[in-house]
Amino acid sequence: MDAGSRRPSRCRTHLKRMKPGLRVFGFICGLLAAGACVAVLKPGLIRDTASAVALRPYALVLAAILCVGGMRALVPRGGPGRRAAP
Repeated sequence: MDAGSRRPSRCRTHLKRMKPGLRVFGFICGLLAAGACVAVLKPGLIRDTASAVALRPYALVLAAILCVGGMRALVPRGGPGRRAAP
């Protein structure tokens, strides 16, 4: 709440409205990360073994980025009035 008023701050209202979408985004990021890992780690899913081995590092990096991005989307940040840490 803003100091001296009974209305919730504008930033908190927007965060409440965005929460379901951010949860869906985080869930989809997790699904894509799992799919990328399964695609390169499950033997025989990619028929060309050389391609699967060559794609493995890229798929694992992509999965890590998707996981971090999906989790980071769920953590609220300060609004425009937030001061930088000393």
